[in-house]
Amino acid sequence: MTITPDTNVSKPSKAQVNAFRSDMFGRTKVSSAFTLFDSVHNYQDNGFYSDQLANNATVTFNANESTAYLNVTTESGSEISRESNRVFPYQAGKSIQSMTTFGFASPQTGLRQRVGHFTRSKGFFLELDDNILYLVKRSNSAGTPVDIRVPQSQWNVDRLDGTGPSDVALDLAAIQILFIELEWFGIGAARIGFVIDGYFVIAHQFNHSNYLETSYMSGGPMPLRFELTNKQATATASSFKQIASSVILNGGTLTGTDIWTASRAATVVGAEYYPLVAIRMKEGRSDGAVVIPELLSIFPLTDNDFEWALILNPSSVTGGTWVTSEEKGNVEYNVTATATTGGRKLLEGFFGANNQTSVPINYGDITNLNLQFGRSNAVSPVSDVMVLAAKATSYSEGTLKSAFTWYDLT
Repeated sequence: MTITPDTNVSKPSKAQVNAFRSDMFGRTKVSSAFTLFDSVHNYQDNGFYSDQLANNATVTFNANESTAYLNVTTESGSEISRESNRVFPYQAGKSIQSMTTFGFASPQTGLRQRVGHFTRSKGFFLELDDNILYLVKRSNSAGTPVDIRVPQSQWNVDRLDGTGPSDVALDLAAIQILFIELEWFGIGAARIGFVIDGYFVIAHQFNHSNYLETSYMSGGPMPLRFELTNKQATATASSFKQIASSVILNGGTLTGTDIWTASRAATVVGAEYYPLVAIRMKEGRSDGAVVIPELLSIFPLTDNDFEWALILNPSSVTGGTWVTSEEKGNVEYNVTATATTGGRKLLEGFFGANNQTSVPINYGDITNLNLQFGRSNAVSPVSDVMVLAAKATSYSEGTLKSAFTWYDLT
């Protein structure tokens, strides 16, 4: 990992900023916020994150604080990385903003802490390394990740040391609200700061337009990520508090996407759930793909009663062949599988076939991100698998056709 300083430190004047808050006819511009993700640990760890643990690192939950504690021992290499299962869709021309409440562990030699909107290869985050605080841009436009680290003493808007425009001194012993707002757009700016006393205090702005000759990273969709790492043996064990997070899209809802379908011909199902159509993100694409189920359709061909289910991450899907979806290739589907076991039912229902009519099961639209495909926090992420399955309930077996439709926002 290469580390370089940030050299693009200019920022727009107040006159420029104020002028752009209205349109060419003097009307004030208003931006609607659309929630992409919210995470609160009520009663238990909410399960929206995937963890990688090393050398006796652990995650514990404190119900009284609604807080997940990320813990490392004193061992060298004791480490935890926690990443949201989902990446968050970015749309050109709109800004995406994350807010996270957290509490750093007490700084000490050998301990590194990170929180932000980033991956192993790109993004933005706050870093406390030993006792030095940085805001970091991770760029992968050259093919390998490069960290551009800006120490607190060089933040270009407000150093938050009590001498800046806000007169606020950042207290890292207290819990904080970090915000990161970016207009990726290939060469858009990103600004990072803290919400203090109800005010958004910008600490640093990373600038790219009019400075760079190419885009600074490979795209906008990224997860939230937390890291706690012992670079060497430390004097004491450490705990990082992860509290709540939100990701919003400024400027309206999601639009302009591709719709794809996989269908299966006449299939005989028995008294046990039989896989009709299985969907997953393709290996190598799941770290940045945004895929959302849209429509399930079942057409019974025999006079039976049926039960259907949408199953998440079954322990096995056997038989058949996984086929890459045409053109874009972010999704694989299997319409020839012969058995499935385990998993969690996301949705289920019942239908009859007296009139042999199609049974559309429309459980969402492009804005239903709660059913977005997730993936594991790993160097080679593993995608969620969803299976549309059905079984006959009135006779020993029945026959039906089926289809699974999804949005691809990537």
